[in-house]
Amino acid sequence: MAEPADQGRQRLLGTYEWLGARLRLGMPDAAWFARLDDLLGMTAQDLAHGEELGEITVLADNLIRSFADEVRFGTVNDLLIWLALTTTDVLAEKRGAFLLHAACFVVEGEAVLVFGPPFAGKSTLSALALARGIEILGDDVIHLAPETGLAEAVPRPLKRRVGREEMLANLAAPLRTGQPLYGLLDGEPSVLRPRAQPGIWPPTRRLPVRCSIFLKRHAGPGVERYQPERFVALASLLDWARDWSTPPLACAHRAARQLLAQRHLGISVGDGAQEQALDAILEAAL
Repeated sequence: MAEPADQGRQRLLGTYEWLGARLRLGMPDAAWFARLDDLLGMTAQDLAHGEELGEITVLADNLIRSFADEVRFGTVNDLLIWLALTTTDVLAEKRGAFLLHAACFVVEGEAVLVFGPPFAGKSTLSALALARGIEILGDDVIHLAPETGLAEAVPRPLKRRVGREEMLANLAAPLRTGQPLYGLLDGEPSVLRPRAQPGIWPPTRRLPVRCSIFLKRHAGPGVERYQPERFVALASLLDWARDWSTPPLACAHRAARQLLAQRHLGISVGDGAQEQALDAILEAAL
């Protein structure tokens, strides 16, 4: 594993920009930027060699300097996973973007938002949708423009939890573009699917919202439809808003009123009923 770079080492510097927010990164070479471009679905700008540090700088295969702090990782894969997700988070925080935890499918040119708590199945449903040829904006996070109410893709790879056996079986060269990236995120085996792939919309693509689906789970088979109580739906939307919006509560309340004024439906997913749940979501959207 590489040793930490000294302060005088030449490194490649580049900038990512999203919704007017800019983040400067320092990388060992162009292959690192190519891999991150692939994961985020966007291209770093103003690439140039320099000796100074970026706001976030890869110092070694297991070491990052993030602003004033240093963060160590077990493997280069773990570092890349953290870097891809943190890049998005920092850009969103700089922008004061209003982000919601929701998957987003494209149906007849409009956005179908799928809300749900962790482990509700948003990422699994997104993978099934892609396999069926249904385009998506994201599997877990979406930007909702407060001024227009339009749903917009976020520069964030698709993330899914996996078993340790699957992760270990798929560990490979970390800098190969176009391939899923396996590793640990906060100690949890995970895989990132690059955003720069067919069927996944690039950042800054905007769509009007068609309807909202609220997911929950139940023990037993099948799929059950229900109508969420307005107060429960409102509380859920407020809870699922990321807290760095400016101001977060006002943005979340405005978004909740916009979304609940449109079609919205609850779907409870039973054990092993993800395919049925996707059918129910598409049926509700048409």
